[in-house]
Amino acid sequence: EVRHLGKQYLLETDPKDRNFLRLVEAWTKYKTLATTNRLSEVRLLLSQLSTTVSNMKPGGGGGAFEWTDSMFVKALKNGDWLLIDNVNFC
Repeated sequence: EVRHLGKQYLLETDPKDRNFLRLVEAWTKYKTLATTNRLSEVRLLLSQLSTTVSNMKPGGGGGAFEWTDSMFVKALKNGDWLLIDNVNFC
């Protein structure tokens, strides 16, 4: 018996069952295939995003994405001192 427990699965069988190893092997192949398929989808989406971002022109406007460093990021890159008030509220 296979039961789904959130992100985990519980495989239950009779200890004398000789097919248990086959069940575990089949289950492992199934989960590996499902994970591989999902990774392929994510890889494709990231590739499309990379292509889209690389085709953008800085300052092009018209709703295009443009990365602009904040004062915090600029200070970190320059190695400047940062004075942060009430940092415990962040």
